Amino acid sequence: GIVAIGAAAFFIYSRDLAEGNLLPQPNIGPLVAIIAVGVCIGFLPFNFNPARIFMGDSGSLLLGLLMAVATSVVGGRADPDTQSANGQTYFFLAPIFISLLVLAVPIVDVLFAIIRRTASGRSFTQADMGHLHHRLIQLGHGPRRSVVILWGWAALLSTVVLFSALYSTGSALVIFLIVGSALSVFTVLHPRIRRHDAQVHEADLVGNEPHA
Repeated sequence: GIVAIGAAAFFIYSRDLAEGNLLPQPNIGPLVAIIAVGVCIGFLPFNFNPARIFMGDSGSLLLGLLMAVATSVVGGRADPDTQSANGQTYFFLAPIFISLLVLAVPIVDVLFAIIRRTASGRSFTQADMGHLHHRLIQLGHGPRRSVVILWGWAALLSTVVLFSALYSTGSALVIFLIVGSALSVFTVLHPRIRRHDAQVHEADLVGNEPHA
């Protein structure tokens, strides 16, 4: 799901560059990105909780390869005869940074896992229960809601990146602050509200029990 969101954002960005004649034609970057989106969407119904099949390392590596190819064939393809030195630098680096930002959720999760395991004296390849979705479940969210929350953060970051790259940085910051605050409040408070409601309901049931 997160890769589908990130690949869709990169498709929109690279397609906008292609339509603006800022990339040499033909450029397969948008095509590779939308292929990654199609792969993820086609697989998602079978992988969403309760999952019937899992992608495994081969599928994950394929998605990473598709994103890397899309980034590589778009980055650095600006025509040097029509771009200044600053413009050439922007078109070389922007696709790389955009790919990193739209996939920030899994990247941050991996970095925290490496730091956490190394700091505790374990191998960074040793599995644990400290990933972001594990922490969301520990907060009180179910597996499905935890996944949807991570999708929400990925979609928010992708939207902010697209607005910054294609439109206005100021608008992107406003979107991030408003939606990010709402998503943070929901992530933290929703489990507490559910627990409180459950306790109140249980207390009402106990209070309404007939006395001998």
